[in-house]
Amino acid sequence: MKQSSVLLKKLFAVLMIASFVCCGKKGITGINTQQCADKVKAVTDALNAYAASPIKANCEAYKSALQNYVNDAVGCGIGTGDLSSARQAIESLTCQ
Repeated sequence: MKQSSVLLKKLFAVLMIASFVCCGKKGITGINTQQCADKVKAVTDALNAYAASPIKANCEAYKSALQNYVNDAVGCGIGTGDLSSARQAIESLTCQ
């Protein structure tokens, strides 16, 4: 559990940084900055809930929020290499 937690925190940090860089105030053509911000908030809220209470339901909600973010990550300017790493991290998260 501890190793997965560290990995997920690193993944989340990478996703957050990528989102803020790619979905900044100036924006990039074709990127919906509000949608990117909403996805990041959903992941943050789910992560906080899971950290506060590491139960299966919160784990699954966190994993789902991450998956939703990854599904739209290209729309937030995240590259394919980062997406591959993110998908591997999501798959390695085991909710018990």
